[in-house]
Amino acid sequence: MDRKLNLMIMSGVEDGKLLEYSTANSDGESLADKWTLTIGRRDENDVCLSNDTYVSRQHARLHVSAQ
Repeated sequence: MDRKLNLMIMSGVEDGKLLEYSTANSDGESLADKWTLTIGRRDENDVCLSNDTYVSRQHARLHVSAQ
């Protein structure tokens, strides 16, 4: 099952930018019943916000699980 997530940046240098993620594109870590995306300034993150000084290097993880 392909899972998708769209994120829009609401302020800062990239204000209005739409980010699209999908398990079909091998974004994040996908297990049988859970999909995880990481957010932060580091390049290793799935959602890399390198220009945002208010975001930490490893800021957050989004977990999407099948219900």
